[in-house]
Amino acid sequence: MFDLIESRINAAAKAKFANAVALIGVLSIDGVFDDEYAVSLDLVEGSVPVFTCFTSEVQGVARGADIDITYHGITTSYTIGSFKHDGSGMVDILLESV
Repeated sequence: MFDLIESRINAAAKAKFANAVALIGVLSIDGVFDDEYAVSLDLVEGSVPVFTCFTSEVQGVARGADIDITYHGITTSYTIGSFKHDGSGMVDILLESV
């Protein structure tokens, strides 16, 4: 029962907040893209691009795969750096510039 409720809540949240589309091979996935600017230890600065989607949508996708993100009509190419699963069926895909 809880799984069904969680799935419905995740689907509603994704439909409401999705702002980008990722293309991984032939997979087209709606999700949330964030390219937050970060400073680490006051030494290193840069952006931290992340794409968030359902874990089930990227099963079988490997680290190092090419991913194109279309955000506000602009497509940018990245490589998948790592996956950060949140335990509730969603995953943050940490992206690396090509």
